[in-house]
Amino acid sequence: TTQTSIINGLGKNQFIFFVTVLSLLVKIYILIALVPIYGIQAYLAGTLICQGMIALLQQWYLKQQMK
Repeated sequence: TTQTSIINGLGKNQFIFFVTVLSLLVKIYILIALVPIYGIQAYLAGTLICQGMIALLQQWYLKQQMK
C-alpha cells in the first residue's frame, strides 16, 4: 500500500515487519478458531480484519511520525 511505501521510505522496515507478523498471527488465530465453525465467512472476516489492522496501525504510526 501507499502507507507501507512511505514507512519504508522513512527507513522503518522493522515496523512494517512487526505489523505484518502481528496481523498474520491474528489471521492464523481466526483461521484456526473460527473457520471450522463458520466456514468461508470466518475466512473472509479474518482477511478483512487483518488488512484493516495493518491499515490502522500504519496510519497511527504515520501520524506519530508527523508530530
